[in-house]
Amino acid sequence: MGAPYVLESTSWTVSLGMGSSAGTAEKQSTAVFDFSLVAERPSGAVGSSVAKNFSVEFSRGELLTLFEKLDRVQQQIDALSS
Repeated sequence: MGAPYVLESTSWTVSLGMGSSAGTAEKQSTAVFDFSLVAERPSGAVGSSVAKNFSVEFSRGELLTLFEKLDRVQQQIDALSS
């Protein structure tokens, strides 16, 4: 089994839709998170590390749901620390 992947870097962008030229009032907002992971190879292996990159896109509603769930996880961690 190989080495575990570790988060090396992350970045994000937000896209704010402002409607269309047809005059509709619909606004689409999205957030995109880019993640770079790296796994060190054992000594003696060819190359020093293995990298993987992936992106995740969220609508406004999905992002709010994610933050609510992360907040619940943090509350549970805080409760364990008390």
